[in-house]
Amino acid sequence: MLARPSPGWRRVVAVVVDYGSIVLCLGVLSVLGVFSFAIGAVTTTVATPTGRVLAQLVIFAVLTVPVTVWLAGWEASPGGATPGKRLLGLVHQVFVETADH
Repeated sequence: MLARPSPGWRRVVAVVVDYGSIVLCLGVLSVLGVFSFAIGAVTTTVATPTGRVLAQLVIFAVLTVPVTVWLAGWEASPGGATPGKRLLGLVHQVFVETADH
């Protein structure tokens, strides 16, 4: 039996739910960044080329890597779907046909 594709709006809502949680995390990181600037723990200027590269690496490590690991972790979990997909019932089902059928 072939499964029917789900309506596009459900997939859009699932993405909004998933990225809504990512934006929430980004908001927390932004508050922490503003607090760090306020107490002088982080410099506000990056003047050297090495400093710019280091700043880009830090941003990559703080934003890109966690989001990628979070989404990949959900997809690789036994349920095989992100929270938005699970909420809207877009969980993948894999059917294996055997020689008996």
